[in-house]
Amino acid sequence: MPRFPSHAVAGLLRICYATPISNATRRSPRLSTPRQCYSRLNPRLSHLRTLHSSRNNHANDPPNRTIGDQIPNDWLPPHDAQYTQADEYLREIRSYDEETGRYAIIGGGITGLAAAYWITAFRPQAKVTIFEGSERLGGWISSRKVKVDGGEIVFEQGPRTLRGGVSTGSGLALADLVCALKLGDELRLTSQLSEAAQNRFVYYPDHLVKVPSKDQGFLEILWTIFMEPAFRWLPRSTLMEYWVDPRPVTLEDESIASYLERRLGTKDCADNLASGVLHGIYAGDINQLSVKSILPRLWHLEGFAGGIVKGLAALKGRKFAWEHKDGLLDMHILMNPNANRELLRSITQSSVYSFRDGVETLTKALEKFVRANPNVTIKTGTKVENIKYHEATNKVLVSTRTLPNASFKKAISTISGPSLASIVTSNRPQPLKSLASIHSVTVMVINLYFSNPNLLPVHGFGYLIPQGVPFDQNPEHALGVVFDSDCISGQDTVDGTKLTVMLGGHWWDDFPSYPTESEGLELARSVLKRHLGIEEEPSAVQVGLHKNCIPQYTVGHEARLRQAHFELLEDFKGTLAVAGNSFGGVGVADCVRSTRELFFRSDFTKPEDLTGLSMFAETQDRLYEYNDPKRPFRMGLKV
Repeated sequence: MPRFPSHAVAGLLRICYATPISNATRRSPRLSTPRQCYSRLNPRLSHLRTLHSSRNNHANDPPNRTIGDQIPNDWLPPHDAQYTQADEYLREIRSYDEETGRYAIIGGGITGLAAAYWITAFRPQAKVTIFEGSERLGGWISSRKVKVDGGEIVFEQGPRTLRGGVSTGSGLALADLVCALKLGDELRLTSQLSEAAQNRFVYYPDHLVKVPSKDQGFLEILWTIFMEPAFRWLPRSTLMEYWVDPRPVTLEDESIASYLERRLGTKDCADNLASGVLHGIYAGDINQLSVKSILPRLWHLEGFAGGIVKGLAALKGRKFAWEHKDGLLDMHILMNPNANRELLRSITQSSVYSFRDGVETLTKALEKFVRANPNVTIKTGTKVENIKYHEATNKVLVSTRTLPNASFKKAISTISGPSLASIVTSNRPQPLKSLASIHSVTVMVINLYFSNPNLLPVHGFGYLIPQGVPFDQNPEHALGVVFDSDCISGQDTVDGTKLTVMLGGHWWDDFPSYPTESEGLELARSVLKRHLGIEEEPSAVQVGLHKNCIPQYTVGHEARLRQAHFELLEDFKGTLAVAGNSFGGVGVADCVRSTRELFFRSDFTKPEDLTGLSMFAETQDRLYEYNDPKRPFRMGLKV
């Protein structure tokens, strides 16, 4: 007889906690120095420390060596019987779901392709249909090879790099997917010690300023802080922040600009620095973006201790992270006995990475994988026109122009929140109103290649442009410039300088029309001339306008997602779930993580409870300590 999900979770945790080894460690935690393991980097797996710390014989462990930033390779758990047992237990739990069912995936971008991959991995007998409105798969990810004199270069119109590291959990899920797709030979890694990793700039007010980093000397950092207007607010505001009263208990969210001004006593941080960082990620307005959704660590430090400085002091330097993701998923990834540990380690210890033919290598590999599966049907050029719940059969009905009312066990929407809200049918006057209100911005991306490899006055990742920059220094409404030729090596077969200029974002929210491609190119060249002194004619260019490409997590975003979760449950009874960049993160890694977590959680949770937003309905945003799993902090309270 099948066991309840709670028993499944308890059984898995017993495997990790209730062994003689871990019990011995808990009885005498200070008698030996614990080995460094993954808990050093990811607090949600800090219990893995007890699995190793009291072992006396490490003869079978991998040799101790370092890669990249001198991080020991033993943070990945060794493959032993303990992990094999847990992995088998997960497979046993999956066998309880005897109904394979038919799944519909709306949207064939990176999120939709990843969803199809995970469904077929976790439910091998399931039938999957992908509905994509355009004629190609891959969504916003687009890499193009361009021939120039002497060779070829790669232009990226979408994401141009993938973030290494594992600090957010999403990076680990993406790295594991890259390994599973056997893309190791295609990888192009950028070291954490490279110029691109160490040198990041902001443009303020009329020149490039290097953001202080660990490769700089103490005096050099002090000079930057006290002499550069972009950082001049820092000493006084840091000292004064300690004495600022905590927020009212009734305040549930606020903009990042409001938070920083309230805590630091000045607008300078938001206007002259932080807004530039937000331009690089969200292309959004710092006066509108939610601090609770985008910077939960800052938000909950104040809730936990009354302020940022007080919170850090109370933690006494311990490493921590607030997350609302499933730590069991990370544990399962690390337990996988078939994982390519060397490759996984290399990816997670890089600064950023890409592939020889660009980021689109990832979506093409996913497309190749799902097309090879006879249980997967791909319908490109097929826009979904309606989604509704059929109560008599407890199924979801998906309609297209040529396929009305196709019945599925579950549908996973990976399109934007407003797009989904416009095609669902329910008894509500405004179905999924909470998702319909998610706003997105439009960005123009201009790729330029110059045959001269020595054009840049500085080298690094690039620079971002804060909102406080005077208008005469940024009349083009540029968001930032990426030095592509510095960021990733090994893609182009010819030397030169490759740059990407990003225009628009929230600056264009009220524009009745957008620049043409030729106008966009002229705007980009004007930016490069003023900021970098580059006047040469580019040898190759590519211009793309991406309408509504980046969702904006504005104030109240988390509350809207919580409301959407209950709307989906009430209207679709768990037959419709959502994933993608409208919800839990705009990065590629966030999109991949959201789909994998959805199907991983289905092993322990009733499928009808899974909407893709259930984590926002739970008590979440927990502060996890790296080395003490018995003392977590939840929602700003010690428990």
